[in-house]
Amino acid sequence: RNFDDLVPPDGSSQSDAAYTQFGMELGAYGDLTTLKTAWSDFVRQYPALFEGLDGLATIRDRSGRTELLLIAGPFRNAAEAAERCGKAEASGIKCLPAFYLGQQLSMH
Repeated sequence: RNFDDLVPPDGSSQSDAAYTQFGMELGAYGDLTTLKTAWSDFVRQYPALFEGLDGLATIRDRSGRTELLLIAGPFRNAAEAAERCGKAEASGIKCLPAFYLGQQLSMH
């Protein structure tokens, strides 16, 4: 097995952020309250699907309008995120694999 791709491209060894985490994008919302409510509903309605995952809010600018994306994760790799997205889609949830980046939702 080749571990060269695990070294950051700039040659520095970052112990904390040397790898990318992946997540599932579950929708875009107009404000944080709506996004948090949606996340709570997902977790309540589909506990097996979202068990052990955290929700993040990621800000995206779309044609001058700010949207908040709901990202669930983290997953170790894109394949795991895509597989879980497939299960979400089978349950009728729109889902896209995405990077697990954003502001942690404090739900508890």
